[in-house]
Amino acid sequence: MKGNSSSIVQGLSAAAELVDNAVFCGGNLHFRVDAQQLSEFARKLVVNVVSCYKIKPRSQRNEIGPVADRAAFRLCIDFADCEKTAQ
Repeated sequence: MKGNSSSIVQGLSAAAELVDNAVFCGGNLHFRVDAQQLSEFARKLVVNVVSCYKIKPRSQRNEIGPVADRAAFRLCIDFADCEKTAQ
């Protein structure tokens, strides 16, 4: 489609302005941590959380079977907030 993102092209338009995102993998967290707790932690750092959900933790080289002793998450934040996470 041609035209800028705010124009209506053949009856289609964006529902909202999109923000640039930065995606982080947070692993090796306690297995009882959930996505809401991690999101709240990030918000306390004054970071705009776009999404956060649990993912399958990575196995270590010497591990056999499913990982059950730790949790991992995919945390997506506003790219403009990346500098805040480095402090």
